[in-house]
Amino acid sequence: MNHAELSNGQFQIPVSEIDKPFLEHFISKLQSDGEFSDFIEQGEKEEIAVQQIQISDILTQIKAAEDTMRDIEATIGQVKNPKLAKIRDEQYTACENDLLRLQLELSNTQALKTKAQERRTFKRLMQEVGEFWEDIVKPEEVPIAVRNFVDKVVIRMLSPRFYELTVYWSDPQWGIEEAICVRNHHTSTNWTVTEDEILQQDYPTMSRKELLQKLSNRTWKTVIHRATQLEIRRKIREYDIDCPSLICWNDWLLMKQYQFSQKEFLHGKICPKFGPRHNQFTRDSLRP
Repeated sequence: MNHAELSNGQFQIPVSEIDKPFLEHFISKLQSDGEFSDFIEQGEKEEIAVQQIQISDILTQIKAAEDTMRDIEATIGQVKNPKLAKIRDEQYTACENDLLRLQLELSNTQALKTKAQERRTFKRLMQEVGEFWEDIVKPEEVPIAVRNFVDKVVIRMLSPRFYELTVYWSDPQWGIEEAICVRNHHTSTNWTVTEDEILQQDYPTMSRKELLQKLSNRTWKTVIHRATQLEIRRKIREYDIDCPSLICWNDWLLMKQYQFSQKEFLHGKICPKFGPRHNQFTRDSLRP
């Protein structure tokens, strides 16, 4: 799992980077949520209805098996033909096996909890055990809990290091939440033919700011390195302190919008903060 990655065309995110902030937020919500509503959710009503249909169907099959066994018991004394007696014996044995299987299936179905019931039980447990939850909850139980609480998680890359994490919770009280997250690092991608053409044409004379806007997912440091490889010389000198050197343009825009310091960004010390979905940011302001 730690080596798995989610790919978004040009960028990839190690799954472990997503798991950590999500799990921390999930546990925090469980331990701080003090509301335990007794009302039955619409989804839970549907689950209960399906469960009742399954139980009714099993009971019908059990009755049919018991009726068949009673019929065989009532007529077995009248059977004189050994072949027919053997057939009836096999039928009776088959009914016995079916009855045992159906009774076990009935017991398991009746014991099933709805997802909403599982959520309420797990919430109470997490609040009771508090910070010692890792000593109580087994590692293999965590993914089961996540499946009960989450409908889906959507990842949207915003820039080489920024991505939007949207969680669609199953619990209607939790709704939909999103967080802006920053990757710990970014693996450089190969330069494209188009990017090289931009360097050949614009690197010698274009201002640093304009060039970074054109090569919006490249840092100034990597631009200089690539230009050196291609033996392209710069003909102007400038010292624009408002332009990033180690941060690409799209990352820079997001960093300023969300008011992260350059030190926080470069050292990966930004903790994602989840909140209600608000669609505060769109990619429209970023450059391709």
